[in-house]
Amino acid sequence: MGGREYERARWREWVGAALADHESGTAGLDRVADLLVLGAAEVTSRRGPLYERACELAAEPERHHDLRTSTWNTPDDVTPADDRQLARTVAEVRRLVGAV
Repeated sequence: MGGREYERARWREWVGAALADHESGTAGLDRVADLLVLGAAEVTSRRGPLYERACELAAEPERHHDLRTSTWNTPDDVTPADDRQLARTVAEVRRLVGAV
């Protein structure tokens, strides 16, 4: 396995583990977003469509993390539409990482 292939496999592993940790309640969405961007930066040298898409996708888990943890928000501020958008984003993150 070459260097780039190893980095991609590691990225898939990191993001997959972060998603699993989030789903089990042991990690926040901010961790998913961080690993998504950090891994994409390593894999792509911070350029190209893959890196750009990872950065775009990372903004949504960050928004949801803030929405759910900010002292300014209440549980009522998280709507079913927010939950649906988060589910779509998580599915897209899985597709992106799986396609690498």
